[in-house]
Amino acid sequence: MSANPAITTARPSLPSAIHADDVDILAGRPLRPGSEHSMLSRFGEDVWDLSPAMFRANARPAAFRVDFGAIADPALRRLAKEYMLARLQAPLRSYRGPCGPSTAKGTLLFLRHFGEFLHDRIGSVELARVDQQVLDAYLAHLGGDGARSSQQIRLYVDVPIDLHHFGPWVTGGGIPFLPWGGRTASNVSGRSRTSSENTTPRIPEPVIGALLHWSMRYVDVFAPDILAAREELDRLEARAAQIIAEDARRTRHERFRYRLRTWLEARRAEG
Repeated sequence: MSANPAITTARPSLPSAIHADDVDILAGRPLRPGSEHSMLSRFGEDVWDLSPAMFRANARPAAFRVDFGAIADPALRRLAKEYMLARLQAPLRSYRGPCGPSTAKGTLLFLRHFGEFLHDRIGSVELARVDQQVLDAYLAHLGGDGARSSQQIRLYVDVPIDLHHFGPWVTGGGIPFLPWGGRTASNVSGRSRTSSENTTPRIPEPVIGALLHWSMRYVDVFAPDILAAREELDRLEARAAQIIAEDARRTRHERFRYRLRTWLEARRAEG
């Protein structure tokens, strides 16, 4: 893809007609305990820190900073922010669930790739000018060098389909028609499917984090007591089996006499 002057000369981002600059980009998402709402990233900033919404103890904060500053074209940068916020907040849950902080950087790369293609093809990222011929050219561009698998192409194709559905959340509106006649990204990319897609919702990270925490508590704190109880139970069961075996070798009257004698000796020992 050729270098475009609009993408190499930095200028301030254009204002969004949808979102104010002070909009909290993590609004509605569960946050790590201790997160200061006043310190959360805002829509107008060029770097969004998504780490407050990550609950993995080993998560590196730098891995969850989404940098829009590398996008020099102000219109594309605005589109990228609006698209990313739509993916994070998922205003159409029936269409697509929210994007996780761990995949946000990759999502931005796919959007930026499509935007740069539009600059080369039609000279801007004005989505109203996109037609099916442009999208077909983009699909051909994605598979032209054979370097991408059908699964990778699907991730790129998701973007223009999203930009149709997320039209109300994009300044100037989204792609005005249903791309590829409503075919899924998997179908468009040629990805073969051997089974139906797993539509089970992901376990929320706060829930899985708590489960893992208590799992480790069992290993670190409770395991010695559990293993000791298991050993004691094994001894008691072995002793019970021994008594049953000894009883089986006696007659009924012998068993009664033996048990009575054992009981009396125990009472005598107790005084």
